[in-house]
Amino acid sequence: MNNEYVAPGGSFFILDIKTANQSLTLVKLHALKKKDPGSFQNITIRMLEFDGGDIIMGGDFNFTLNVKLDKQGGNVNNSQTLQNI
Repeated sequence: MNNEYVAPGGSFFILDIKTANQSLTLVKLHALKKKDPGSFQNITIRMLEFDGGDIIMGGDFNFTLNVKLDKQGGNVNNSQTLQNI
């Protein structure tokens, strides 16, 4: 591991890792505030500080891409979160 950042409160972290053949930036998201566009902007700004080649991002984005396939019950309004991304 060459570089790391952990957001206050642990809502996301970013790691730069290097293997023998590849450099990667790993981004893990969890429990971001969906009505706060600053959450995604902050992640983007932090990612630009890292040197890794390919970026792998995963976690809980608090929205679904396809409501019919990915969600059952609850609020299905994703429009605000998708605009923030």
